[in-house]
Amino acid sequence: MKIIATIAITAVLMSARTEVTDLQAERALYGETCGESALCKLGTAGALRNRIAKYHDLRGVYGKSSPLLNHIDAKAWSACVMAWNESATNNIVGKAYVWGSKDDLRKASFYSRLTKVATIGGHTFFK
Repeated sequence: MKIIATIAITAVLMSARTEVTDLQAERALYGETCGESALCKLGTAGALRNRIAKYHDLRGVYGKSSPLLNHIDAKAWSACVMAWNESATNNIVGKAYVWGSKDDLRKASFYSRLTKVATIGGHTFFK
């Protein structure tokens, strides 16, 4: 009986997962990397994909509500869309799912508990 209840609860929790659309991910990526290089955008897109696969949402992603989203630059937006699309088949940060700027790294101590994967442009990536 406990097994059936566990399966039922798991099924409910699985169905409650939210799906992140490409547009939501691209907006979060823009908010995170608007002023960064194409390579940093690609790295962040890969880490964002990993994060979405792990959590099934955009929890903890600052870029999803960044003030930069109020005034979108067409060239930077296009670069983010290209990076998001490329990251589907070219993940240059491996299993990284956390990233931060130099300023973020100074402010938050939790980064020290993670494994550094790479530094690309203004972002350092961790798993």
